[in-house]
Amino acid sequence: EEVKKVQDLLAEEKAFVFSYQMKAASLDLKEIQRLLREEFDPSQEVQGLQRDVLARLTDLRKSLDRELKRRENEEDEQQQQNQQNQQNQGQQQRRLVPPVAELKMLRGMQEEVNTRTRSLYDALKASGQEDLNRVQQRLLQRLISSQGNIRELLEQMNDTLMEQMGGAAPGGDGGDGEGGGDADGEEDGR
Repeated sequence: EEVKKVQDLLAEEKAFVFSYQMKAASLDLKEIQRLLREEFDPSQEVQGLQRDVLARLTDLRKSLDRELKRRENEEDEQQQQNQQNQQNQGQQQRRLVPPVAELKMLRGMQEEVNTRTRSLYDALKASGQEDLNRVQQRLLQRLISSQGNIRELLEQMNDTLMEQMGGAAPGGDGGDGEGGGDADGEEDGR
């Protein structure tokens, strides 16, 4: 199965978010297949799952394309500066999916969970019902699962980045008041 191959390659690269997205797409495709084969259920829920898979894979593709374009631009700049040797060394150590691209994907996943949670709440409120129907219960379970997965992915990324930093002290982010406080200043200005 091609999806599994890509998922495994991403996992080897420690691209946890992208690997998870491939796994989620694979599971959703299997669920769609089951619903259509066993129950012949082309309902809104099944169509929603199909849209989710398409959106997930499209987002992955766009993210990877952006990263490849960024790398091509970076390589062009380095070639213009005649730094061919340094470029070759940098490519050997470069990850397939950099942490920034994974964080952006993770942010998008969180935004999607937030939007779907809001939509589910609005639908329940609009219906006037106090209890969730069967479809809403399944949607809620998917949201709960997605939120838990996002948390786990963030922890995995954090662990990997801390490991890569090696000897960085946990409290070594500048408690001297110089440079470390600009986040507070930005908040005041918003």
